[in-house]
Amino acid sequence: MTGTKTYHSPFKINLGLEILSKRSDGYHDINTIFYRFDEPHDTIVASDSASFEFNSSDHDLPTDERNLVVRAIALCAEYHNDKMPALSIQLEKNIPSGAGLGGGSGNAATAIKIYSELVRSLSPAEQLEIGAKLGADVPFFLINSHAATASGIGNVLEPLDLTLPYQCLIVKPKQLFTSTTESYAGLKISGKKTATDLASILQQSALSLWQEKIVNDFEPLVFQRYPELISIRDQFLQHNALFTLMSGSGSASYGLFADMNEAETAQTAFKKIYPDGFVALAH
Repeated sequence: MTGTKTYHSPFKINLGLEILSKRSDGYHDINTIFYRFDEPHDTIVASDSASFEFNSSDHDLPTDERNLVVRAIALCAEYHNDKMPALSIQLEKNIPSGAGLGGGSGNAATAIKIYSELVRSLSPAEQLEIGAKLGADVPFFLINSHAATASGIGNVLEPLDLTLPYQCLIVKPKQLFTSTTESYAGLKISGKKTATDLASILQQSALSLWQEKIVNDFEPLVFQRYPELISIRDQFLQHNALFTLMSGSGSASYGLFADMNEAETAQTAFKKIYPDGFVALAH
């Protein structure tokens, strides 16, 4: 590599999230649909360097192998018994952490692509194998599809031909963070829940019917711990969102609007309440 190359790192929302059962290995089988947005995005800049170095605009994030970008590059190098590459990687964070938006997973997937393009080519299968070691939703960001049904622990993916013809507004208060580990630990699961055919609902039902048919099983637990999220849900509905749901295990929620003017009105209202939060129209 010679010079500098810039990459955009996307995020996702969950269109429904069901926790079906607890597995013998301690993980959980889930049923969800991942939907990727490319805007807004994190930015990752890779450039030549004397040795590997990583920095982030978010100073609360670690810059060693606790960070998914560093771990991703390390696993790519390890895959071919290579040393860490002589790259300088700068992460500009716009997608908040601890939000259920998969921002870190998107960063990890982007780092794998950076390694494959700039250091040593990795086949799509090799990229997916490495991605699966980093997190259950990392492989989603490596497939060429904006939507996919996800089962297993989130790693069994089936690309879905789905485009949301709606305006999506994301809201996350700055100081509100939820722990996926704690959320799973708080679930009371007995037996095995039957998975809803989410794809059929999304493709065949009117948006106005989604609210009664699609759930996020984390919401009751997380809403009990963080009542502010109930208020956000209610405000989405008051501003004429036709569907609203928490993404992942939180703490971001989203609302889908049929009309851009209504979405922008809601965005303005939320920005007044959360001037330092993440309030963004996704595209």
